[in-house]
Amino acid sequence: MISFKQAREALIALDDKGRGDALWMLGNIASEQGTWTSFVKPFIVKAWPRQVKYRTESASRSFAHLIEKSGDNFPDAVRTLVGLIRPVAHLDMITYRLSKEPEEGTNDFAGDFRLRRFNCLTR
Repeated sequence: MISFKQAREALIALDDKGRGDALWMLGNIASEQGTWTSFVKPFIVKAWPRQVKYRTESASRSFAHLIEKSGDNFPDAVRTLVGLIRPVAHLDMITYRLSKEPEEGTNDFAGDFRLRRFNCLTR
């Protein structure tokens, strides 16, 4: 098992694409029940590099993906990640998916947290 410090050192050694890929994977993990509090949030809080140079457009897109995938943990994900996100020219389809009406039979997690969603998108 590696420590959070070792994970942080590995993330720092990666290039921007590698860190983005790691965030994308964390987003996929966060979509599974219980993983936000048990793994993803502690990893971000304790292992993710905090230096400004790691707050890239690519990382911001990947953090937005992670927030989108956080489901019922959406408010906590926004609170946890909003300080790591910087403005980007395009958030691809994420802003569209967060703003559209839910499909029948799906959870409207973003609609349930409209103010937090707005704060996340306008940051």
